[in-house]
Amino acid sequence: MEVRYLGNSASGRLLAERLREVDSTKVIHWGTLAGLRGWQQLERLQDAGLEVPTWTKDNPMSIDDSAFFADYGNWVGRCNSHTQGKDIIVYPTITTDIISHTNLWYKRIEKWRNSDYWVRWLPEAISAQEWRIHILGGRSIARALKVQVGEIQPSGRQQGLASPIRSRRLGWRMRHAVEAPKGVRTAAKKAVEALGYPWGAVDLLVWPKAEEPSIAGRIVVLDVNSMPGLGSPMVIEAWVEGLKEWASKD
Repeated sequence: MEVRYLGNSASGRLLAERLREVDSTKVIHWGTLAGLRGWQQLERLQDAGLEVPTWTKDNPMSIDDSAFFADYGNWVGRCNSHTQGKDIIVYPTITTDIISHTNLWYKRIEKWRNSDYWVRWLPEAISAQEWRIHILGGRSIARALKVQVGEIQPSGRQQGLASPIRSRRLGWRMRHAVEAPKGVRTAAKKAVEALGYPWGAVDLLVWPKAEEPSIAGRIVVLDVNSMPGLGSPMVIEAWVEGLKEWASKD
């Protein structure tokens, strides 16, 4: 079986090696045929009735609305292609530390302004769990809860943000031997279907009942990864066996 993937995809190389000897004429397009930009994903997910973060393609600073304009500091810039939250750009507020680096401050603003789209930060996200559900052929084949390892590392701490970006580079890891809360896998399946993808790893924010009674059961879909990382042996095996089964079907 042939696996086609982007040149820098470690997961694509891994799958290509593991599936090389599988007797099938099917081709696995690992992230190469998705074609949807970040904001297009959010638009389709929203149209499918799923809750997503508030987003806009228009620079929040350019909209002629005083209330919206006053709020632009709560919007983070995103790039259409992203991994591990590295593309998230926080609008830099003036701090004592940054005043002595005026050029750096202006560069950060310019980078924020040149984002592909903007997503409004969810203040309540700090009390939510973040899950990743792997969907293949309409089935949930693996799941993981993001957990903090060591000291929390908030993104843009120098800009005064309290909420963390939960990525590996900032001290978060995936815990796989856990059961997802009710409704999470259903939402993930619906998200992949809404985008027309044959598979995907869906990132969701979830507020379990015991944690936050006022918003119990709320689920917010963040995005769908068509070329997810496969860092865990459990996840690797789930994808290898799942793709073998998928390839065997007409």
